[in-house]
Amino acid sequence: MEYAPGTTEFERRAEELDEKLKAHPLNNKVATVTVKYQEITGRHPNGGGIPIYASNTSGNPKPDSDDKPLGTTRGDGSFRVVFKDTPPSYLYFYGDKKSYKIDSTTTEIIF
Repeated sequence: MEYAPGTTEFERRAEELDEKLKAHPLNNKVATVTVKYQEITGRHPNGGGIPIYASNTSGNPKPDSDDKPLGTTRGDGSFRVVFKDTPPSYLYFYGDKKSYKIDSTTTEIIF
């Protein structure tokens, strides 16, 4: 383009190449992704080793239900559950008579 400034064909090719480079998927575009985690903590009065289940019912889950175990309480009864996605409706601690209602704002369960 320096040697033939009046030639528009080279300018057109250069502009096409610039547009293709900007639209290329491997172009270093910065994307910000925000992941919201919800952490629920507490201390179960019956001590450690109690399995914790995600539940969809307010009562005891049935043995054949799809409720998933999330973990167990620590030796001193404390626990910490972290949800990356939407939390379940209830948390059930094995042996308790009821499940504990949680929502997107719950941070601690008090027994």
